[in-house]
Amino acid sequence: MPRPILIAGIIFLLVCKMTKESCAQEGNISYGVNFSSKYAQNDLNLNWRETYLKILDDLEVKKLRLMAYWDEIEKEEGVYDFSDLDFQITEAQKRGVEVILVLGRKVPRWPECHDPAFLSSKTSEDVKDQLLNLLTEEVNHFKSFSNITTYQVENEPFFPFGKCSRLIANPIFVKKEIDLVKKLDPSRSVLIQDSGEIGIWPITARLGDILGISLYRHVVFTLPILNKGFYVTYPFSPSWYLAKAKFFRINPNDIIITELQGEPWGTKPALQMSPEEINKTMSPDKFVEIVKYAQDSKITTQYFWGVEWWYREYLNGNPFYWITAKQLFKTSSL
Repeated sequence: MPRPILIAGIIFLLVCKMTKESCAQEGNISYGVNFSSKYAQNDLNLNWRETYLKILDDLEVKKLRLMAYWDEIEKEEGVYDFSDLDFQITEAQKRGVEVILVLGRKVPRWPECHDPAFLSSKTSEDVKDQLLNLLTEEVNHFKSFSNITTYQVENEPFFPFGKCSRLIANPIFVKKEIDLVKKLDPSRSVLIQDSGEIGIWPITARLGDILGISLYRHVVFTLPILNKGFYVTYPFSPSWYLAKAKFFRINPNDIIITELQGEPWGTKPALQMSPEEINKTMSPDKFVEIVKYAQDSKITTQYFWGVEWWYREYLNGNPFYWITAKQLFKTSSL
């Protein structure tokens, strides 16, 4: 059997191993992806522009979550360079792709806070002023793009993940950031992100128009003192997320999955993981299981995390994730 046909057959069997009811649910879910130019280029050794255009033209995604990294936009204090994001948003706009744009100091991908070098000499009050200046410049620049539907302000600001100062975990200041963004561009919604599994949603959800949550199944917790990682599969049922929303009186229609696990989570960077370590948190079977689990959560907008890794795997002879996701996106509701 020719290899492409064999691959297609495997994909069909794995994806449609889900029940008929679950397969029918696919058409009711709107899928998107997260994309980080910095992660693609620096961590996976990919050409980020090539990777990005492949995502747009081969996967044909219609929803993107893009990252505005402070250390790339303002390398020199007071001098702003939006060229990389302009490229990403413009190419998305040409293809009718909607964009969530993540702004602020804490932005997805390790170390989360991507501080420019000049911040190291600033006091905490100076950093606040610099951050508000950054948000002003960003929103005034990007509000001319019609395909940006939503701004996300900070990433999981109250969840202690990443190398960040306590400044971000101040609800009063985060609200000040959100109020500024809304004042500068009242036509867009503001999303705020929290951990789906262990986040404190009541604080987070009240600050934004949309609550974005992560959905991870297989993770590793590292204990530096023991130099050891402990692998965990979260014990929650798919109904956990909307039950949690109901308990805290959060409208389920205001919740989306902004990070749906689609890549391995290990104790070291992806390119340093052995196949055995990768398989502990991500494999074809685990990927299909996660897709099914997310469908059963009944949350109808879902953005995959890991598309850059899929492309790296595709280039290295493992097309499963790329091609399987491509089939899912064909069923995606807009």
